[in-house]
Amino acid sequence: MQMNLACAHVGSRAPSSSRDTPLFIFKERMDRDALLNALPVWDAFQSMHRPQQRKVAEDFIEVILTAVESDERELDEWEASNLMYACGAVTADMYSLALVAAEKALTIPAQRAPHAWPQTESTPTLAQVLAALEAVRTIERK
Repeated sequence: MQMNLACAHVGSRAPSSSRDTPLFIFKERMDRDALLNALPVWDAFQSMHRPQQRKVAEDFIEVILTAVESDERELDEWEASNLMYACGAVTADMYSLALVAAEKALTIPAQRAPHAWPQTESTPTLAQVLAALEAVRTIERK
């Protein structure tokens, strides 16, 4: 099953495995709805083999990071925390949780719970989250 993901005005990045690269829809700015609508439906995702689920989760995280990079901005604390959580979930083989966390990262600021996220001075940067994703991709699975 091929997954179609959308991303914003593509900058210098594309998903790392070019052979299985999802189809991209190019936009002027990050289109959260297009990103979300391009994910496979939940039942289809659940019926995929584990390696396919992992690839879907990793690619979805990367496409979000690419869209943010294309917007020429840094991640805000909400996005960074949720995307780091998504990377951790992939590492723990919890691919459904990874998708949920990545989807949560796309919540528009007006719809975020105002006090649900602790304010810290150490929000991961875009580069740090990209590095975390690359580290996750190098982990071999049995």
